[in-house]
Amino acid sequence: MTKIYLRFKTNKITIKYSDKKDVFSGDLKFAQRKGNKITVQAKFFKRPVRDRFRYIIMKSHGKWNINYPDGSNVELFTHEKDKKIKSIPDNNILLILESPHKSEYIIQGNELIPIAPAAGSAGSNMHEYLISHIFPMLDFLGINVENDKEYNLCLVNPVPYQTSLSHVHGRRLNSSLRNKIWKSLYPHCREDFIKRLQKYKPIIILNGCTSELKKEITPELEAYKDIQQFSVSHPQTWKQYLGSFVKLDYSKH
Repeated sequence: MTKIYLRFKTNKITIKYSDKKDVFSGDLKFAQRKGNKITVQAKFFKRPVRDRFRYIIMKSHGKWNINYPDGSNVELFTHEKDKKIKSIPDNNILLILESPHKSEYIIQGNELIPIAPAAGSAGSNMHEYLISHIFPMLDFLGINVENDKEYNLCLVNPVPYQTSLSHVHGRRLNSSLRNKIWKSLYPHCREDFIKRLQKYKPIIILNGCTSELKKEITPELEAYKDIQQFSVSHPQTWKQYLGSFVKLDYSKH
């Protein structure tokens, strides 16, 4: 049994964690180990990954279209054109993620520097599958949008800090560990999450948290029972689940 000690804002949190594979067995960053005790430095949770407006989404003549916030065409995946989320009624579609992972931070010196939400493979999957698969499926589920109206697709993390501790242990994602850290931090992020939802004034919410954590934010989303809401899989999984759904064309053979 490993005990993980966190200092999150003004809160001291202790988490008991047990796994056959000890992800903390190697060299650690932003943390110290003494026996079975891991103490994560307070500065690890100092800087959140801010929510961002990633794409303009529009449905025209039955076809979904996507552009960057500056109106330019979406070609290669990038998060560098992200914008701050504007509080525009009847315009924002929120894709609720979960918490930032490895690609959403970089290490500079002894500091953990935030980049953007879905800055790695999750963002690449969004670029690849949003209008080819996800929004057509939402069409089938009854999503209701105005034709030729631009909507802002915004990315929101209920816990905007790295709960996977990826930059502490340097290993692959351990979902069990991530979930324990996430559940320990969320009570201290909940009020801020509620305020952000209120500020963004969503017209549609897509709950893309992973399966075990979806229910954790359900009470907060139930406050928006008068708007359209859909459960979707986390973008990290889209390639795995959707990549084999392609139209085949043998006419050129």
